Amino acid sequence: MRVLLVAPLPPPYGGISHWASMINSYSEAITDVEMDILDIAPRWRNIHDLSPARRVVGGGTQLLRDVCLMAFLLLFKRPAIVHVTTPGGMAVLRDLAMIILARLLLVPVVYHVRFGKVPALLTGPRSVIGCVIKCVFRLVHQTILIDAATYDAVRAAGFESAVLIPNCYDDKKMIAGSYARKKQVVFIGWVIPTKGVQELVDAWVALGASDWTLKFVGPAEPEYESELGKRTSTDGAAIEFVGALPHKEVVNVLASSEILILPSYTEGFPNVVLEGMAMGCAVIGTSVGAIPEMLADGAGEVIPPRNVQAIVAALHRLIDNPEARRSMGDFAQRRAKERYSLESVFGCYMKLWKSLA
Repeated sequence: MRVLLVAPLPPPYGGISHWASMINSYSEAITDVEMDILDIAPRWRNIHDLSPARRVVGGGTQLLRDVCLMAFLLLFKRPAIVHVTTPGGMAVLRDLAMIILARLLLVPVVYHVRFGKVPALLTGPRSVIGCVIKCVFRLVHQTILIDAATYDAVRAAGFESAVLIPNCYDDKKMIAGSYARKKQVVFIGWVIPTKGVQELVDAWVALGASDWTLKFVGPAEPEYESELGKRTSTDGAAIEFVGALPHKEVVNVLASSEILILPSYTEGFPNVVLEGMAMGCAVIGTSVGAIPEMLADGAGEVIPPRNVQAIVAALHRLIDNPEARRSMGDFAQRRAKERYSLESVFGCYMKLWKSLA
């Protein structure tokens, strides 16, 4: 069975691109699956450039390129299934064009929603993106959703072809055994405002944990990194920006950190939280997307987004209580292994692909 996966690949590094690399690598060992990937990673706009003109020009160029490649792969590779991932936003316009193309060539389509704003789009004020996402849901053969709130909202809106499948992690790529942890809090992801990094820096300054370090791992524009550095003024708060790292080095950073924090405004099912759990870190995340489900029952600290004081309080509780950190990390590690293994989740994808092919 040949599967065409429409997803970004690194670089740049991100949750969806890491997932796509992991799925592609795992599929190579599966004898009855051949996977082609259409790499839709952004190429014509940097991560901070949100100007409408740049989005239209860059996005239009990317759309033309991606749709042409899609047509080539459909015609000459003849996949049995097209699996489209989406980060939401303006990308749903590209998704719609690709899905229409696949339907015209009679290829079944799976639509993998990787963002957490769908409930608001379905029930909130009428919008272009909301109308497009509803159109996409009607056109595809199956929709994969990654968190229960989105699944419930989509089913309640009458789209019955939805299925709930969580994200996964590859436990074979995690470090086994015990690790020497530092007094270190780590953020891993795109260093952009919607990840809550400004609130995190302000909270770190307010916390004043002089013997701890806050480390940012992920791509950042130099100007924005400099702006964040200025927010520490002269108080001596220990903050490091190390830039993007290969996945193996990211795992090493998690292994040497006591706490992982992701104070995002919006998320789908962040792989970094999953990998932080798998590495036994105490995890702090915001109440968006699937994070509350992932960190339920004491597997982590869940706080509201855009709230400096909530970040300070959560960090204070964990930094001051080594036993609580250790207990939380141990429970999170067991939970990750039981619920989110790559083998189990890939099996769900296989079952879905075969049923449609």
